[in-house]
Amino acid sequence: MTPKFQPILLDETAAAEFLGLPKSTVRAERLRCSIDHVRVERRIYYTLQQLIQYVESRTVRSSGEHLRPATERSATAASEQSREDVGSAIKAIASRTVRKSDRDAAAALARETFARQPRQVGRGSSRKKSP
Repeated sequence: MTPKFQPILLDETAAAEFLGLPKSTVRAERLRCSIDHVRVERRIYYTLQQLIQYVESRTVRSSGEHLRPATERSATAASEQSREDVGSAIKAIASRTVRKSDRDAAAALARETFARQPRQVGRGSSRKKSP
């Protein structure tokens, strides 16, 4: 019997983008067994449920919990909202909707930020010159 739905599998890059973390952090968390994953032969994938569980396991509750009003939204309303958020995040990841002008601007800024600085010769020498 085939399942009613196929879980969406995200590779490490897409999972990192979904979580808003660097790819290296997602990999490190996986190696520390902090985040569940799916292994298909040598490839690593993550389901949305696994990523959501990871985020929930890292959620720190406010110490002012007793100060919140009792008329907060119900858990089902919050659950529906989180499903909508996940759905829109998936669509953004799947479509890669970053404008070319934004990519070019980010690339130019990265080149400027990480450009090698010219080496200053003669400064900071530990040898003292005799008078």
